[in-house]
Amino acid sequence: MNCYECALVRHSRTAVAVCRVCGVAVCADHAQTATADLRRPAGTGKIVRDLAARKIMCPVCRTADESP
Repeated sequence: MNCYECALVRHSRTAVAVCRVCGVAVCADHAQTATADLRRPAGTGKIVRDLAARKIMCPVCRTADESP
């Protein structure tokens, strides 16, 4: 699978991840890493986990995620 962002500018690079939001394949240069809180229903117990998860996104979704 090749990187979608690279393909838009007529390059061919192997994808290393898939955007968590839109599902597009991205190479190491275009993969944007962020953290996400894990939320799990636990009845009356704790809902948000102590450790954050890794969230990989494409540049477009990362920009949208950070917009107000």
